[in-house]
Amino acid sequence: MSASCSALADLDRTNWAFCPSTPPAIVFTVLFALTTFAHLSQAIFYKKAYCWVIVASALIQTVNYVCRIISIENPNILGPYAAWFILMLIAPLFTNAFVYMVMGRMIWNYIPSAKLYRITAWRFSAFFVIFDVIALIIQVAGASSSAGNRRPNQQVINAIHIYMGGVGFQQFFILLFLVFAMKFHQTIRQQVQQGVKGASSALPLL
Repeated sequence: MSASCSALADLDRTNWAFCPSTPPAIVFTVLFALTTFAHLSQAIFYKKAYCWVIVASALIQTVNYVCRIISIENPNILGPYAAWFILMLIAPLFTNAFVYMVMGRMIWNYIPSAKLYRITAWRFSAFFVIFDVIALIIQVAGASSSAGNRRPNQQVINAIHIYMGGVGFQQFFILLFLVFAMKFHQTIRQQVQQGVKGASSALPLL
């Protein structure tokens, strides 16, 4: 493998534990750059300041793949490798946060009491974003401890356990969010059946 993979040419110094591919990284760099431009254009056109969150997510993904390409070309340098490794974990945080923020605004605009399961719209967004940040911190702590190809095996195993604990924590609250989304959908369907004006416009957003 090392003979045909430049990133693994020097196994004693490379940061990579597998052979990365440059062409897909270039493709995703372009795609995320276009996505960043699209989100930014929509945010400006519709004057939605809170959309900076999804713009940041797409931008981080773009930088992430740029760093990945640099690291593939310079496999012995830790900086670009560590950058793409950490950015890969950070970007989904912004994506999730944007989904939580949008759901909070939907609860505010479509639910008469602006509550789901007795939780107000603004608290809903705040709680889930906080939980997501906690999950990110756990994941980054584990990932940063295992980054690179020259770590002791036991340290890597412990770091993976920490990282997977963060993933499990995050997945739990994503499932909890799904419960709220289902409740929201049920409430909107009831409003539609009751003939509440404008309620049906919420369904395509789900």
